[in-house]
Amino acid sequence: MSALTHALLRDYSDSFRSFGDLDNKIWFLDLEEGGGRSLEKAASKIVSWHEAGRTDVSYLSGPGADTQSGSDYLPKPSAQAKPGVQAKLHKTWSNQLRVLLGIQGAPLSNDAVRELQVAQHGTAGGPTCLLELFPLPCKNAGSWVYDQVPFDDAVANNDFASRQGYYTAYLPRRIEKLKALIDTHKPEALVCMTWADRDALIPLLDSVEEIDLGMPKCTGNAIIGKRGSTVVVICTHPATRFRGSNNHFYHEIGNAIRRQMEAK
Repeated sequence: MSALTHALLRDYSDSFRSFGDLDNKIWFLDLEEGGGRSLEKAASKIVSWHEAGRTDVSYLSGPGADTQSGSDYLPKPSAQAKPGVQAKLHKTWSNQLRVLLGIQGAPLSNDAVRELQVAQHGTAGGPTCLLELFPLPCKNAGSWVYDQVPFDDAVANNDFASRQGYYTAYLPRRIEKLKALIDTHKPEALVCMTWADRDALIPLLDSVEEIDLGMPKCTGNAIIGKRGSTVVVICTHPATRFRGSNNHFYHEIGNAIRRQMEAK
């Protein structure tokens, strides 16, 4: 396997990969990909992407899936059917799918979320496409392993010396690429679970307003707007602690998106 270099880090950080096809109608934007518990694990993922031809589309399940089949979150459908075998609900995916149920006008149900997670989320020709605002895999918001990659002096600045330096260098470029993707593919809705970066994302929108979800005891935040024909929501990430039912919070966001779509 090739070594992880700064040139490869730069190329990876400039790519916009997705789980699910960009022609799928409902997009979800997360902050960054999980993983990166060590430099070795992060390097394995990034170098594998390079050696596999730098493809920008992957799938969570179904034909062409490249995640570990049989995982706790994505067991094979045949395994799901066995007595006592049931997929665990993924913290982020399950709340994205509660949004989807709201968009579809379907009632809130963990069984429905589980079925979508196992067989339809981020799949070829499915209802959803998953994107990351920042591409480098990270364990959590407090970890950073890429400062361990030797700087190659090919450029003036080391954008990977710190997480904040990486964010500062790549956020404007990522926003421009996201604009181009929206304008080209015109999804029906984009749900940005990146509330902390709302000031950078709001300029994407032609219009913006706060959403009244009718949940006064819930401290989750959300705004809604449009870019062209695409309904865009920027909201609290599922990993954020907030008071109230996050299940209902994300379902109500989906209901708000559906109302906007129906009003077109």
